[in-house]
Amino acid sequence: MIAERIRQARLAAGFTQEQLADTVGMTKQVISKYENDKSEPNASVIMKLARALNQEPGYFLSQPQTKVDWMGYRSRANLGVKAREGIQYRAETYVEQYVSLAEKLAMEYVETLPTRGQTVRTVDEAEMLAASVRQAWSLDHMPIDDITRLVEMKGGIVFGEQSDPDTRFDGLSGWISGKRPVVVLNLSMPTDRRRFSLAHELAHLLMDDASNRHKDVEKFANRFAGAFIVSKEAAHRELGFRRNALNLNELMILKREYGLSIAGWVYRARDLDIISGMTATLLWQELGELGWRRQEPIELEAEEAPTRLRQMVLRAHAEGIISRTQAEKLCPGCLPPVKMRFCLHARSCGCRSRSASACLQSQ
Repeated sequence: MIAERIRQARLAAGFTQEQLADTVGMTKQVISKYENDKSEPNASVIMKLARALNQEPGYFLSQPQTKVDWMGYRSRANLGVKAREGIQYRAETYVEQYVSLAEKLAMEYVETLPTRGQTVRTVDEAEMLAASVRQAWSLDHMPIDDITRLVEMKGGIVFGEQSDPDTRFDGLSGWISGKRPVVVLNLSMPTDRRRFSLAHELAHLLMDDASNRHKDVEKFANRFAGAFIVSKEAAHRELGFRRNALNLNELMILKREYGLSIAGWVYRARDLDIISGMTATLLWQELGELGWRRQEPIELEAEEAPTRLRQMVLRAHAEGIISRTQAEKLCPGCLPPVKMRFCLHARSCGCRSRSASACLQSQ
């Protein structure tokens, strides 16, 4: 277990064996022996590794409490194996902390996602699956303000990964013991792409294994994502049932309202036969000439970033379940500086200091 934990922590931290060896004052060969279980580090070495990899010493001695079965990456071809493993291990560490903290807070997980294992063999079935999810979640045909928050509220665990734009991945999803969904979001992407990627991964989570192995599975997931963000009824309400042309400024307004990119609206209109293939081609040409296929002119204001763990950390710290140090480790920057905090116990403890640092009860 120690060997695998060292390797996981190193990759999660983005270190090579040589970089880790330099940080702790060892040789690459020694680190390799530890990771291949040919040698076992003593207590002092574990302390050094813990400091270098920003882990608690107990992390290297404990069995993982959760196991995520990953379904596969959507990424650029230049995202190497080690980079993928690093993303995976960082997400697994996050999930482990998330589940552990939820247990400390006695927050019972209630499964609210639609039944896993949906059969999808055509894009029309993907459209219907998206409609059924919207119905199950009482979304009607209105815009979704924050898809990330919605998935978290429905029991999903969402991890935000900051990826190098040159080697970025689009998404990753999996299940904890086949029961609880996990999605990795690339926070370096524009907000509209982030929203679409999360909806895309939701499709993979809901489809059965045969559907996920289908040669057109990415088309299914893309169709689901478009239909989840903008229902068919909403698209018809905004664009009509048949159009000879679309104005890009019109689509810009709809992007702000629904959080679907301008390009996504073109796809959506074509999928629903609101516009013809020729009209879609002309719109793509116009987007290319304007440079909007690479970078659209407006950004969405929605956060679209995980907040559930931060909320749990703040709650656990406020209730005294975890210390300030533990809170900062779980969620760096979540707590304000000590000097900025006021004593919340002033009435009960008689503390006259305006600073919480002077009140022992608040620590």
